[in-house]
Amino acid sequence: MLSEFFGLINEKTLLLFLDTIPFLFFFQKKQKKIFSSKKCFLFLLFLFSFIALTVTVDLLYTKMNIENVTRDDSKILLRKTQRRFLAINGFIPYNVIYIFYNLFGNSIINDKSPILSSHAREVVYENQKPLSVTNNFIFIQMESFPAGIIDEKYNGKLVTPFLNQLCKQDNALYFKYTLTYHGAGHSFDSTFAVINNIEPLREVAQHSLGKNYKINNSLVSVFKEQNKNLGYKAYSFENIFPWFFSARKIATKMEFDFHYSLHEMSPKKYHDTFVTPDQYMFDFVADKIRHKKDFPFFYFMATMSTHMPFTAVQGIYSNENYTSLYLRGEKYLANYLTTLSYADEQLKKFLTIVYKNFPNTYIFIYGDHTLTDTQYPRPAIKKNGLSLEFTPLLMITPKNKKINKKIKSVAFSHDIAATVLPLSGLSYRYRLRGYNILKKNFDKTPIHYYELKLDRKKLFNEMENFMKQKRKGFREN
Repeated sequence: MLSEFFGLINEKTLLLFLDTIPFLFFFQKKQKKIFSSKKCFLFLLFLFSFIALTVTVDLLYTKMNIENVTRDDSKILLRKTQRRFLAINGFIPYNVIYIFYNLFGNSIINDKSPILSSHAREVVYENQKPLSVTNNFIFIQMESFPAGIIDEKYNGKLVTPFLNQLCKQDNALYFKYTLTYHGAGHSFDSTFAVINNIEPLREVAQHSLGKNYKINNSLVSVFKEQNKNLGYKAYSFENIFPWFFSARKIATKMEFDFHYSLHEMSPKKYHDTFVTPDQYMFDFVADKIRHKKDFPFFYFMATMSTHMPFTAVQGIYSNENYTSLYLRGEKYLANYLTTLSYADEQLKKFLTIVYKNFPNTYIFIYGDHTLTDTQYPRPAIKKNGLSLEFTPLLMITPKNKKINKKIKSVAFSHDIAATVLPLSGLSYRYRLRGYNILKKNFDKTPIHYYELKLDRKKLFNEMENFMKQKRKGFREN
C-alpha cells in the first residue's frame, strides 16, 4: 500500500523536503516579492496536509492489520512508513507526524504485558536471611565506545590510560569484546537491552512504542518494587535534552525515581546544545555521592562527550598527543581521540570519589555501540544479514574482592543483569536472556542474538582475526 511507496523514498531526503515547507512559508512572509502570499500559503497548506493525512491513513492501516504482527519482539513486523518516520528525530515534520502517531498509533502495541523475548528463562530467588551488607550499583554506558579502544595507543601513548590500568586490577574483570545492540533505537537499544533484558525491536525504536507499551522486566524493579523495604534509590543520568528519545518518559516506565538531564546537571549556557561535556554529569552525581544523599543506590549513567561530531570539549580540553593528526588533516579522528582522553580523565576523578565514599559499590562500564564516521577500525561483522557490533565491558568490584582473570570469550549485553542479580543478594523474579560472567563455565554458555545462536569462544577468535586484518590499514603514528 502507501507504505511500500514511501519505503522507496530515502527518509532523510523526504524529511528534508518537508522541512523546506515551513521554511518557505516564513521566508515569504519576510520577502513578499518572491511569492504571492495567499497562493503560497494555500499550496503549502495543501501539500503538508496531504502528507500528514497519508501517514495517518498508513498508521490506521497498520492498526487494522495488527494480526499480521507477531508477538515475538525479535521478529516483529511494522510497516515501513511508521518505521522510517518514527525512528528519525530532529526534523520539524517528525513533530507533526508524532501528533498523529499519539492519536492513532498508541494502539498498535498496547498489551498490558511486554513483548515476550525468545530464549528467556524466568529466574526466581528468595533470600531468607537479612543482608549483612547492602551493595550499590553503577552502570556507566559510554557513547561510541568500540571494542579495543581501551588498549589503543597513539604515538606510543594509551588513549585511555586510566581505564587500561583499571582493567589490570585484581578487582576488575575486562571483556575486550561485548556484543551489543544498535538498530532503530540507536544508543537506547543498548540501554533497553541492559536494563530490561529484552531484545530491542529490530525495525522500530522502543521510544516510539507509545504510552500503552508496558515494561515489566526492568532490572530497576528488583531494587525498587520487589525489595521496597531496603529503600533503594534509582536514578538515571544523561547529559542531553530530557525529551530526546523520550528519555524521561522511558526512564519512568523502567521505574527509575527520576531521569536527570542536562537541564538539571549542566550550566544554563549548555541548555540549548545537543552534546555537553560529561564533567557536569560526573560532578553532579559525585556531589550526590559525596554528601551521601542516596543509600543504597542504583545509578544508570550515559556519557555524551564522545558523541559525533566529537566537539563537546573543544575550548575546555586538549591533548597535544594528537597534534600530528590535526596537521595531517585528520581532524575528525583527532577530535574523537581527544574526547576519549577527556572521558578517561573524568572517569578517574569520578571513580575515586565513589570508592572513597562507598567502597561496597559494583561498577559496570560498557559501550553503547561502535562508530562509523572516523578512520578508527570498526569492530563489527555481518552474519546472516545481521550486523554484530562489539564494545568493551569492564566490571569493577569492591576493593576486597579479587576476580581478575584472562578472558578469551565474548560477553553480551544481557549478561550484565544476570551478573548483578546474584551479587545484589536481593530476592527477585526476573526473565533472563544472559548468563553470569563470574561463573566458572560462563564461556560455554550460548549467545542468542535474534535468530542467531553464537559460540562465545569461536566469536572471540573470529573477532581477534577480523580486527587484526582491519587494523592493517590503520596507522598508529
